[in-house]
Amino acid sequence: MYKSCYLAILLACLVLKSNAQQYQIEFFGGISNYQGDLQPHIFTFKQSRGAGGLFLKYQISGHFTARAGLSAGSLYADDKFNRTYLQSRNLNFRSQLVEAQIGLECYLINIVEHKFSPYICFGIAGFHYNSYTYDQQNRKVYLNPLSTEGEGFPEYPGRKKYKLTQLAIPFGEGVLYRVNCNLNLSFEFTQRKLFTDYLDDVSTTFIDKDVLFKEKGQQAVDIAYRGDEVPGGTPYPPEGYGRGNAKQNDWYYMVALKVSLGLFNCNTGKFILADIFGGRSRGVGCPKQF
Repeated sequence: MYKSCYLAILLACLVLKSNAQQYQIEFFGGISNYQGDLQPHIFTFKQSRGAGGLFLKYQISGHFTARAGLSAGSLYADDKFNRTYLQSRNLNFRSQLVEAQIGLECYLINIVEHKFSPYICFGIAGFHYNSYTYDQQNRKVYLNPLSTEGEGFPEYPGRKKYKLTQLAIPFGEGVLYRVNCNLNLSFEFTQRKLFTDYLDDVSTTFIDKDVLFKEKGQQAVDIAYRGDEVPGGTPYPPEGYGRGNAKQNDWYYMVALKVSLGLFNCNTGKFILADIFGGRSRGVGCPKQF
């Protein structure tokens, strides 16, 4: 068993090492934000939160690089920063966000022959979120279980429960600068087309207050409409009154500064992380052959 594992590692190293300069590991840091019923701007730094991630990349040619990776960030929006006529609704949400994606970068200029190129990127992703808010006693309340718009209720058969893990289509653009054969720097903006309007738990209209109370209790009623919490606020609206804009799904986006390292040092042939942390003279390479 151990010999088989060793052989598998050896084979993987030999395959990678034969294409040393094509494989890269990429780290990024930046911000995440969202666009939806509580934050209508296509792009803004207001209410943004930190984001970061890790990608494994394979340079197919001077014009194309495949990539796969994991990203993490957080989302936040509050009606108090929304358009004036929506501030009295007084809703807000927060969510941690985890995303896995595969995709392709397409360089407009051959990056092997030149040091700089703009590029576009696109792919497919799966993401997980779980939006929540805080009640008036500052207790954390997850929104999905409350069915604030009647999702899953027999009285509203057209409103299905929304899933917290879904697919997305990421796409965007960036600029890349090749410092040397081991190191690339890039700056990237990517949006995600979503297939849900419930990232913020707001989509359609208010349901009957009594039905919501019967199905989910007083907490759901309190969270579904929070205009009565502000001075001069109005009571819970009548059934059918607009709560969100169901004509447009939500989006989220990330702005990132990225650093890509060749997985193997193009000068020494050793693992790049071994060169960084262990010193060039004693870097760890692939297992020796028998």
